[in-house]
Amino acid sequence: MTWSRLVKVALETLGGATDLNAIYQLLDGCRKANNNRNWQAKIRQTLQQSDYFDHVTRGVYQLAA
Repeated sequence: MTWSRLVKVALETLGGATDLNAIYQLLDGCRKANNNRNWQAKIRQTLQQSDYFDHVTRGVYQLAA
């Protein structure tokens, strides 16, 4: 599973919009996170660079419309 897909599923699970801490808590311990010691930075990078997500306010993202 790609980071984009993983983060998209996390946002869908969390209602479509949430803050970074909720995403971190949900994905903490998943295989992809366990294999990357910089997994939180990778999540932020994925949210900022993908067209699947919109930045709402500092630390808050939602699925793109």
